[in-house]
Amino acid sequence: MIRVGAVNIDTSHPMGFGDSMKKDGRMKYVGVYNDSFRSNEEVDGFIARYGLERRCDTLEELAGMCDIGFIQGCDWDDHLRCAQPFIQMGKPVFLDKPAVGREADCQKVRELVRQGAAIIGSSSARYAYEIQEFLKIPQEERGEIVTVIGTSGVDEFNYGIHIAEILGGLLGQGAQAVQYMGQGQ
Repeated sequence: MIRVGAVNIDTSHPMGFGDSMKKDGRMKYVGVYNDSFRSNEEVDGFIARYGLERRCDTLEELAGMCDIGFIQGCDWDDHLRCAQPFIQMGKPVFLDKPAVGREADCQKVRELVRQGAAIIGSSSARYAYEIQEFLKIPQEERGEIVTVIGTSGVDEFNYGIHIAEILGGLLGQGAQAVQYMGQGQ
């Protein structure tokens, strides 16, 4: 069982991941650190919902008790600070979308990876059960995926990554062409 540490449960993503982890059984939230806007009651509810071992007082404490850190705060400019204790302990880090908010932070992520840090950032949409269930159907039964059209009901900057990840989940590295078709007003 992969032990996951949750850092800042700001969005719906931590709950979505937690629900998926419960269904899948390969991963489990074991601790949470929260210095963001969620109230103590909300953090306590998260702990109860997913059966966490404890709420941690420091990032270092959380990093010490898990196998991977999930940085899930809304403040992208704070993601690298939150990731540092995990990286320093040689643990992989998942930076929830968007991974970071500044070009300088993108450069820092690249440098950390070059130095051996295991850092991933993406959208959970790639791993949606609907996609996984669809792909379990043999190609002979479901047919070949020839064309995929993805739309985002919100803004492309914050939510376009979900479309890209869904395409990645469906096609893997099989996409041969991609075209941005525009936006609505």
